[in-house]
Amino acid sequence: MVINTPAPWITLIFDGACGFCTRQVRYIHKLDKHGRVASAPCQFVRQDPGYGLRDKDCERIAWVIAVDGSRVGGAQAFALIASVLLDKQWPVTVGRLPVLKQALDFGYRLIAKNRYRFPGDTRPIEGGSCRVGGGPRTSCPSQKL
Repeated sequence: MVINTPAPWITLIFDGACGFCTRQVRYIHKLDKHGRVASAPCQFVRQDPGYGLRDKDCERIAWVIAVDGSRVGGAQAFALIASVLLDKQWPVTVGRLPVLKQALDFGYRLIAKNRYRFPGDTRPIEGGSCRVGGGPRTSCPSQKL
């Protein structure tokens, strides 16, 4: 018996050294009932030119990469995640409204700047290896946490 699992629609690239970020990724995966969101710590994907992210890109904000290769970062990335999870376009549409976009971007920058101060889960990145599910790994491919 072959079980087909759907390919993810988007990949969330997050700060794997941040416990708060890891907690949010785990929560997103809990809400993702259809396997549409994959994730990977930026500490591993930023070295892959296919993602098109540099160190400074990953240090500032989280990114979402769609299957077509398009990228969005920050608050707009989380609006896209909400759209994918809800299977509705309105979170992206509403998130682009000028006044609301400014407010969301400000809120995102404030949280991103202080993310290490918030409580979180065990960080998957420890000492250069990826620890997801408790075991050490030498690489951390795109996966559900």
